[in-house]
Amino acid sequence: MKARIPCLVLVAQLTAGCAVAPVSSEISWNGWIINDVPGTEVEVLSEGRVVVTTPDGTPISEGEQPSENSPGLWQLTVDPDTDVGLRVSGTGIHPTVWRVRTPPASGWWMNGALFGIGEAGLDPMLELVEELKGELIQWRDDPDQGVLIYGQPRIETATDLAAWTGASVTVVDQDYHEGRVALITVDEAGIPALASDGGAILGPNEVEGPVTFIIAWDLAPGPIRMIVDASDGRAMVSDWNGEGGDVLSAFHLTLPSVLQ
Repeated sequence: MKARIPCLVLVAQLTAGCAVAPVSSEISWNGWIINDVPGTEVEVLSEGRVVVTTPDGTPISEGEQPSENSPGLWQLTVDPDTDVGLRVSGTGIHPTVWRVRTPPASGWWMNGALFGIGEAGLDPMLELVEELKGELIQWRDDPDQGVLIYGQPRIETATDLAAWTGASVTVVDQDYHEGRVALITVDEAGIPALASDGGAILGPNEVEGPVTFIIAWDLAPGPIRMIVDASDGRAMVSDWNGEGGDVLSAFHLTLPSVLQ
């Protein structure tokens, strides 16, 4: 199967005019960064840092806030149409690592597409997983010793809804150690539960339903791979490189449009 990575949805910034711009290998990529998963109480990330890296985590450049009058508006200088990592850090958020592909020309990412994972939002989710799984997530007490994956599929059609119902997720670190995974859904009453992987027998706290959140832990720092096998046969692979204490963002996950 072919590797797929979570991608940010981009809005091209078009310019008009007759002048011919000098040829440059770099482009400007701009947009607002917020301090948690998009919701009603998020704020812009005005105090923080954004580092552009190669896929293996080597720093390339650092984002800037070009205007004091627009806190939270960030500008990145990147090569066009290239796979990169973005590491977002700041007050009140867990260091958050994204894998994205840069746009082919200077442009903007959509509002809410890029964010840091807030401590206030993630910590209750981890408490919920501990309750549903009946086990402790050691990362909560000692995050520097490992990395954690947190994300949400992009479900846009009935086909996607069916594909993420009964889906399975596997995560491995550089030592080929398989991490722990919790797939969250909601039951008929809207109460969070563990999503069944489609087996004939439901486990404790499991219900049949589409995956709404993915959380994985017990992973060593370094290269991390996540493999998603949808119930309709589609599959995707996401790769990151994380440092101890990082949260690897698995938001905007999109299954391939056809079977690979």
